[in-house]
Amino acid sequence: MKGPVIFDTNILIDFSHGDANAQDIIRQTRSRMISIVTWAEFLAGLPEPHLEKGRAFLETTFEIVTPDQDVWMRAVEIRRIKRMKLPDALIYATAKSLGAIVVTRNTKDFDADAADVYVPYG
Repeated sequence: MKGPVIFDTNILIDFSHGDANAQDIIRQTRSRMISIVTWAEFLAGLPEPHLEKGRAFLETTFEIVTPDQDVWMRAVEIRRIKRMKLPDALIYATAKSLGAIVVTRNTKDFDADAADVYVPYG
């Protein structure tokens, strides 16, 4: 993908499970970023023996973006308008602040038809 991209947690989980679609989209993306929210969600789901390897994978593969107060305020607004869960609202607000596209499979919380959301596979 061209341009900045923020990957949602579900894409990273798919990647770690060997999903070829997830592996392709991550490898083909030049500007790979994740929110610190995705970093925490991904690592929290790993079994203890894989924690350090998972952390190394995230920190060498992605730029990890920590939201500032403006992003937090944008997330609050997104949550209020779209009724999105706060972690998803933070990921979306982070992407919006960077002019990035969210790559996700989560069509329940992210509008697949939005110009700043990309659902690469079902």
